[in-house]
Amino acid sequence: MNEQEFLQKKEQFENELRSFFDNDRMIIKTNSERLCHFFELACYSRFVEYYRSQNFKLKCHLKNNENVFRFKATTQGKPNKYSYFRISQNASVTEGESRKYDVRANMPVKSFFDNCKYTPDIVVSLFSDDEDIKVIENQNLVTFCEVKYLKPHPEMLANFIGLLHEITPNLLSGPEICPGLHPAPSLIASGRSSENVNDIVTGMLNRYTVNFALNYENNSEGLVPSKRIHEQ
Repeated sequence: MNEQEFLQKKEQFENELRSFFDNDRMIIKTNSERLCHFFELACYSRFVEYYRSQNFKLKCHLKNNENVFRFKATTQGKPNKYSYFRISQNASVTEGESRKYDVRANMPVKSFFDNCKYTPDIVVSLFSDDEDIKVIENQNLVTFCEVKYLKPHPEMLANFIGLLHEITPNLLSGPEICPGLHPAPSLIASGRSSENVNDIVTGMLNRYTVNFALNYENNSEGLVPSKRIHEQ
């Protein structure tokens, strides 16, 4: 990809993000200038947009400047320096309670089994009022999403299932399709899949509670999860 193609792709993703924020003056900054991370940011906005489509209330937590969304594009950097969304939905009309969650990018999550940490690209967790939070405890994890600016291949899918095993092993038994609030753990890949990859996806969907969104760069519909889960 030459420089002109890179700039065109970057502008495409930035325009999509400005449309999501509904603010032409919004400044979008990341701790990386790689195209794959702008794609990841576009997927992050679509992931949050899914919750808006489900009547969640969205509140954007910005850092330092009210018109700057600082996206954590890599595992590097302190989480408290970056922006995120807090989402909420009434638990019941009669009780008037509200469930709140944080949607963060590249946030470390503790393993289900020990104190080892993994960093999914997008994480939904129970909200935290700790402004200096550094890691999400496993019991506070709700769901996650992996984003790959690549053509999907068998090893990519296997790595995703390995991450599922480490942080949400209860979802290895499935498939489960239920009227939950949250998308099941999802893998998004930008490129088209081969026949072999499609066969692997079919098998995994029959075994696990997961979602796959392939050829996503050419998909304008956003995230349409077939499997949804409640809090773990």
